[in-house]
Amino acid sequence: MKKYLFALFALLLLFSYSELLAKRPPVESLKSLCQEYKGKEGFEVVNLGPMAMSLMRTAAKMEADPDDRQAINILKGIKRMMVVDYEDSRKADRDSFNAKVEQVLKSMELLMSVKDEGETVEIYGDYDEGSALLGNVVVFMPSEGGLVAFSGSIRMEDVAALVAEAK
Repeated sequence: MKKYLFALFALLLLFSYSELLAKRPPVESLKSLCQEYKGKEGFEVVNLGPMAMSLMRTAAKMEADPDDRQAINILKGIKRMMVVDYEDSRKADRDSFNAKVEQVLKSMELLMSVKDEGETVEIYGDYDEGSALLGNVVVFMPSEGGLVAFSGSIRMEDVAALVAEAK
């Protein structure tokens, strides 16, 4: 009887774990995917954590004009950034990576897509209307072999203020 209970308990744990993986945030899935391709020829992956992002914002504020400081403040909610350059990778690896990235991005909202002279730039994000936050922004350039993923959030109120100021 104990064997059956143990087996049932193990199955429940396994099922729970697989459910957690299925609900994994898209940016975390992209991070894992990029780590998988990081060792392949032509793939360059740079990860910036909270400390590096903070240092970048501080340096940018020191060099920025007073008008540009509000734009830099918008980025204070961004905690991490990952940049992937795979323009020089083999075509088969690039196509495989693009297909896997597109699968992950299906769970995010397409915010903007631009196609110009055969090149495509797509911007995805998670927008929460209740809190007016735009989170986890991904800029995907499949034809150019580039991806930039931002983890964190941007307050849309700050973006609106910046746009109003620019007019």
